[in-house]
Amino acid sequence: MPNGELFEIYGAKISRAGKGGRERRKDFRFKYIVDGDVLRFKLLTSNPPRAEIITALKGSKVVERLLNLSNNQLRINRWH
Repeated sequence: MPNGELFEIYGAKISRAGKGGRERRKDFRFKYIVDGDVLRFKLLTSNPPRAEIITALKGSKVVERLLNLSNNQLRINRWH
């Protein structure tokens, strides 16, 4: 996490290099899939997914994979 406060909870495996790549390391991005599952909140008792799909293409294989990994718990705001 950018400020390191949640490192004990999530470790380093949920982050990845941003647009600058590993060489520049100027920005921070979360991974959306970790250990074969959608990244989830660990401190909330219901462990909801940390990812939300803003807009999704109907029939998209990527969206279907994410929905399957999350047991259809991902929130999708708009289908098109």
